[in-house]
Amino acid sequence: MNDPQLQTALAYLNENSGRYSLEALRGQLLQTGYDPVTVDRAIRACQESHQAVPRPRTGRKILLVLAANTVLAAIVAAVANLPRITEEVLSVLGIGLFLVGCFEMVGGIALCFPDKTRSWGLGLMLGFLLSVGLALLVLSGVCIYFLATEGGNFH
Repeated sequence: MNDPQLQTALAYLNENSGRYSLEALRGQLLQTGYDPVTVDRAIRACQESHQAVPRPRTGRKILLVLAANTVLAAIVAAVANLPRITEEVLSVLGIGLFLVGCFEMVGGIALCFPDKTRSWGLGLMLGFLLSVGLALLVLSGVCIYFLATEGGNFH
C-alpha cells in the first residue's frame, strides 16, 4: 500500500465509517476526485479491517447448565419429600446446591478469560443466572398461590 491516494482514502474511510455508510463515503471520495478503482480498493481494505470478531456460541451451553441445574433441583426436591428425611440431610443438600452454584460462577469467570473456553465460561455464568432467576420466579409464584388460596394463613 505505497499509493498515497489509497492511504488517504483508507484513512478517510476508517475515520468516518462509524458515522456514514460506505456508499455515502464512496460517493464523497469520488466527488473530490479520487480514482474509482482506488476508492473501491480502499473500501475493500476497510471492510476487511473491520470484520467482526465472531462471538462465542453459548446458547446450547446455557441450556445445558439450566437443564443440569433443573435436574439437581428436582432431585433435591424429591429427596426432601421422602417421609423419613432429617434436617441434617436437607442442610447438606442445600449446601450442596449452594456450592454447585458457587462453582458455576467461579468456574464461569475463570473460563471466560482464555479465548478457547470463553463460550463455556459464559454458558456457566449465564446458565446459573438464568437458573436463579427461574427459581425466584417459581418461588414467587408458589408464594402468591398460597397467599391467594389460604387467605394468607400458613398454618
